Amino acid sequence: PVFVLIHHLEKQAPWDRQSFDRLQALARRRCAQPRPLDRKALERDAHLLGATLLHLLIGDPPPADLERLASALVRLRALTDLGDHLRRHRPQLPVTELPDFRDPHQPEQMEALSTSIARECQAIRVLLGRRQDLRSIPATVQPGARYAFLAAGRLLSRIESAGTDLLASEPRLGLMDRLCLLLSARWR
Repeated sequence: PVFVLIHHLEKQAPWDRQSFDRLQALARRRCAQPRPLDRKALERDAHLLGATLLHLLIGDPPPADLERLASALVRLRALTDLGDHLRRHRPQLPVTELPDFRDPHQPEQMEALSTSIARECQAIRVLLGRRQDLRSIPATVQPGARYAFLAAGRLLSRIESAGTDLLASEPRLGLMDRLCLLLSARWR
């Protein structure tokens, strides 16, 4: 069904072939190298994935502020799914910071995980920047970007307060959260 939908959308408005090929190359790389080796690789991969998805979505090369937001969202998504990724031995945290997480009962592994989560949260906060940074984003995507920015901030706060407890329960936004964020994104 996904490929049928892609074909249908292709007939309406052709996909940017270079971005689509880049997306496939990123997927192949993720299969071959399921974890980033170091923080630099994590940053590069998240940036490339975010920028590629944006280019496919809006049809033009995205501005730098929007690319940063997309990169932050990719990294935030990896944190919200961290429990599942750890169970599959594929956490999107650098191997240099979290070598091979096997036993959550070992204090040194939990300490390394906690440090890596905190470091990633701090890096995502820097990427998110300030709401004023969104003003340079094209008007056609500004409402969505504002919502994504606000939702990311709320999720990130929940992850920071949960620490390693997020392994047991993935942070999510409830219906009321989403409605409030939609209103805030629309009228503020």
